[in-house]
Amino acid sequence: IFIGGSGGNLAEIISLSAGRLKAGGILVANAVLASTATAAPSLMAEQGLQVDISEIRVTRKQDDKVEELSPITLIRGRKIG
Repeated sequence: IFIGGSGGNLAEIISLSAGRLKAGGILVANAVLASTATAAPSLMAEQGLQVDISEIRVTRKQDDKVEELSPITLIRGRKIG
């Protein structure tokens, strides 16, 4: 299951999604906001998911300009057992 946005309902979405996962199933949340990147791992862990986090940073270079774009955090929860 992939969560690309929560509309302020992150806890409910993670709870519902985790409940529907089969053993070995994966739930991924894409976090652009720091609040989501902070909340999602603990919410997934509360649902019994094994959590890992990756962060993607993009730098755009054009001519002499360098632009650092906002990082994207990917939070992955896997249902064990």
